[in-house]
Amino acid sequence: MVRQKSVDEVRRDALRVAVAKAASGCEPCAEAYLRLAVRQGAALADVAEAARDVDLGAGIGRRDLLRLAGAALAVAGATAAGLLPVEAAAAAVHWGTDTNTAAAGQVFPQQYYLGHLGGETTPDCANFNVAAARAAGNDHTYMYWDLGGSRGRTLAQAYAYGRAQARAAIAAWHTGCNSQYVSGLTVFADLEGGNPGWAGSSQAGNRRVVDGWLDYFHVYNPGPRGTKLRAGLYVSPGFWDQQLGSSFRASHPFVLWIWGCQTCSKTRAQVPGELPRIQRIVLGGSHAVIWQWQIGGCGPGDYDATSQNPFNFHPVPSASTYVCSGCGAGSPCP
Repeated sequence: MVRQKSVDEVRRDALRVAVAKAASGCEPCAEAYLRLAVRQGAALADVAEAARDVDLGAGIGRRDLLRLAGAALAVAGATAAGLLPVEAAAAAVHWGTDTNTAAAGQVFPQQYYLGHLGGETTPDCANFNVAAARAAGNDHTYMYWDLGGSRGRTLAQAYAYGRAQARAAIAAWHTGCNSQYVSGLTVFADLEGGNPGWAGSSQAGNRRVVDGWLDYFHVYNPGPRGTKLRAGLYVSPGFWDQQLGSSFRASHPFVLWIWGCQTCSKTRAQVPGELPRIQRIVLGGSHAVIWQWQIGGCGPGDYDATSQNPFNFHPVPSASTYVCSGCGAGSPCP
């Protein structure tokens, strides 16, 4: 007969694996084991003790690990008090808004905000909601940047253009208009048809623009006192398929902020059940992380949801290059 582990043994093992996963940089893995440890009675002090003598190296960091543990404890406490159903605790949703929309007056909190700071190589803060950024807080406020396409450029020029846009976006993150409100460490490129250079462009050229953007973030070194930023992409499956092609695997993993998939088709109450299916979508080798579930064209504003900790958005790479599931009939997903 196989001896079942005691509660104490399960808790200790879960904490040990959570710290190891944090050291490897896998935040979702660490979060899952922290939730298991908390369900077995672990406290914040237990997490701190488990990580005390461990070198987290290039992982998610001790502060982020403790934040994840705090979130797990909060969810567990709310569930025990009957404030959250078990299903909600298993798939907690973090709510946010973007562009000109704030959560004030809505039935969900402003847990993060994604604001527009410019495009191509020029800063522009016309579509940045200061009230939303203040409500979310600097660490939970992110920026996006309109990415221009490759029309009229050779492949080498398109790649250089992608890098130039990344360089301009990083400069705006540091010193551009409204940068004082932005401390979120992911910078999103907005890929959509209204941006210059996409109409009449080639997939080959557009791929070079995107890789130029991602490569610049990958090699960018802000110096010993600087801040390392991550690259993200905001895009719909339909636009990806048309302008980049379903066979395109990006040069590096990125934080995928997705729209055009069940966008405007779900109520707020339905979002928690739909979000896990949306996050199974893969474009260019990366899973969806943030879902824009409502957009201003069909409702009162731009609303977003994620299951990741909005303090630390990170890519979720996939062995697959393109998986477009869960978008439903009539969606732009090919």
